[in-house]
Amino acid sequence: MEEQLLRVLAGYGNSLYAFCIYLTGNKDMADDLYQDMFVVFLQKASELETDTMSEKEIKNYMMAVASNLWRNTRKKMKRQEKIYAEDYLPAELLKVDQRKCPEEQVIEEERRSYIRKCVGSLSFKLQQVILLYYTGQLKTGEIASILGIAEATVRSRLYKARNKIRLKLEEGNYGLGE
Repeated sequence: MEEQLLRVLAGYGNSLYAFCIYLTGNKDMADDLYQDMFVVFLQKASELETDTMSEKEIKNYMMAVASNLWRNTRKKMKRQEKIYAEDYLPAELLKVDQRKCPEEQVIEEERRSYIRKCVGSLSFKLQQVILLYYTGQLKTGEIASILGIAEATVRSRLYKARNKIRLKLEEGNYGLGE
């Protein structure tokens, strides 16, 4: 199991950490979530029969654990009235193309920042699906198994989230057509 976990870390460690940052929007909270995700995985490893799981299945399971841990953390924070509006999808994870002229870079960064705000304004259920799909690069069937919902529900949530983001982009004059 240790060897398999090390391979998962080598192959997917960065994307798992990026997923934690996307969920939390905060590096310190992402560090905690990343660590907790591994603690839960190690605690449940004997139940999971990890020897028969592929590395991708382990990654998907760990993303589900991170998502569930973050949902529980948000619920606790809401009860304590400590949820603050934070930008999701931090700027350091969204690279600006350096080959563009400075004006284009600024416009692109403004648009990316606005997209982060749009994603952050979605309900948690819609955020979860969008982040798993785009940052986790998972298929709708994989997302459905991670979240324990029907694949049609995942597609429906993706559709709703994309439409809400598209409308907000159009309202802010950041339309998709260039």
